[in-house]
Amino acid sequence: MKLYKLLSIMLLCFTSITSFADNCPKKSNRIFREALNKCIDTGLFQVKFDQNCPTKLGGYSCFSTYEEETSMLPQSINIRSKTQTFNPYWYFVLQNNNIWVKRRDKKASSWIYLKPHKKNYRPVEISSDDRNLISLDPDKKVYTMFGALSDDHNKFWWRQTWGLPFWLGGTWKIPSWVKSWDISYFSPVYDKYHSDSEGNLHDVGVGVTHIWMLDSTGQRVIFNDPWLPHDTSYETCSPLRGRFKSHALSANGSKIFVINQYGDMFTKSYDFDMAGYNEVAFDYTYRPVGAIITNPKDVNKSNRKFLPRKLPIPDWKQQPKIAGVITDKISVHKVGPGGENRILRVEGVNSYNQTGYWEKNANSKENWKFTPTYKPLEGKILDNTLFNTAHLTIGKDESVAYKGNKNDIKLSIINFHPYCTPSTLRLSDSQGKSIDLIFHHRAQIRIGKSERGITKKPKGFKGAIEIPQNMILTQEMMKLFPQEIIDQGIIDIEGSFNLKKLKIKSDKKLKWTLSLSN
Repeated sequence: MKLYKLLSIMLLCFTSITSFADNCPKKSNRIFREALNKCIDTGLFQVKFDQNCPTKLGGYSCFSTYEEETSMLPQSINIRSKTQTFNPYWYFVLQNNNIWVKRRDKKASSWIYLKPHKKNYRPVEISSDDRNLISLDPDKKVYTMFGALSDDHNKFWWRQTWGLPFWLGGTWKIPSWVKSWDISYFSPVYDKYHSDSEGNLHDVGVGVTHIWMLDSTGQRVIFNDPWLPHDTSYETCSPLRGRFKSHALSANGSKIFVINQYGDMFTKSYDFDMAGYNEVAFDYTYRPVGAIITNPKDVNKSNRKFLPRKLPIPDWKQQPKIAGVITDKISVHKVGPGGENRILRVEGVNSYNQTGYWEKNANSKENWKFTPTYKPLEGKILDNTLFNTAHLTIGKDESVAYKGNKNDIKLSIINFHPYCTPSTLRLSDSQGKSIDLIFHHRAQIRIGKSERGITKKPKGFKGAIEIPQNMILTQEMMKLFPQEIIDQGIIDIEGSFNLKKLKIKSDKKLKWTLSLSN
């Protein structure tokens, strides 16, 4: 009974503190953190003010000893969230605006209080992957902790800046309209390599850090990178060619995991380097390469000289439905080298009415397995069905058409999407014969800020026109493509698009301009 009363009192205190943070001005938040720091210096880890929104330091009391505070912390963490998370070596918990850490391995210790890296800093959300821990303050400013693969928490260090140039771009905030976010780090130390669409293994490079975000509609799957401008113009095409509306998102090691309100789930491996944006460090191709490097022992940076990365990368994979009660608390985490070694977990209830989580490997065809935890559910229960209901949560198609004419051949890209590839390039000759080619495109590095989607300002792209095998072009159509620019049915292209035109060129021997069709 005494333990129950203690837990109830602490829960009430936490509730009042959370309310304080949500409703009070920035000055009050600073005063709160300053008072909390003074409490911590005396060995107490919670603070309560006499007034709701204090305007000066005073009129507060400290309580909750180390023993009381850590008694509320879990022994282990199974599903990553914005208050409890983990990487291969550490558990992290955010409780009462304090971050606590504990080793996961055989050297597991007691919970350790992680001192704030900045005076009067108040974290309200956290997320971790590999070496990085991301923390947000009440204004959603991003702070990054490094060194989380070290076995010594004293070697952790923080950085407040984010973005161009090279992680030094000043403070960045996650937009207020983002309803779900997560940190992903593809690591040269832990992940080591990834596989392209032909099964070739490639080195990771220096590593890829993304913050993945889901907008308020759930239709946009956005990413930002500490080497990119402070904007939300980079996205990956969401499932069902950009139309699927997700309810929640999780990401880890460049694997994205989304779920809708009916329990339909998709996963995808994606990041800036995999998708073909980083031509500074890597070569990419749309041509068949063949399986050359398939043994992890043969992966090294020297392979870049002769082995380009095959595009496009694999699309979203729909995961099997779960036969049971589930919530929107989902999680993905890495379990070993390679970009596909990822474990999916979904909070839920089994047929015995036991609470816990469903689990499967993201890349396997195995069924979901249930592990009971007997803990109260934290997520929102979804209207899960046994059947594929992904079509019930689809939004507007952003695809547009561009049309033009070259040498009496009508050119039409009938379903161009700024984030979804490939599209269909339709050629129609003067005799009324039409054929469809495959139009690949990918974004290029942008130095300055940009609005999302198709805008007035042109956005550059690179890609390819693919002539499918056994496709026979008419004599008129052949005049569009000089033979010297066709290699294995692939024509490398580059160009730009905006709200008026889409321009395509290839080695100065192919130059087309198409207009946006209303």
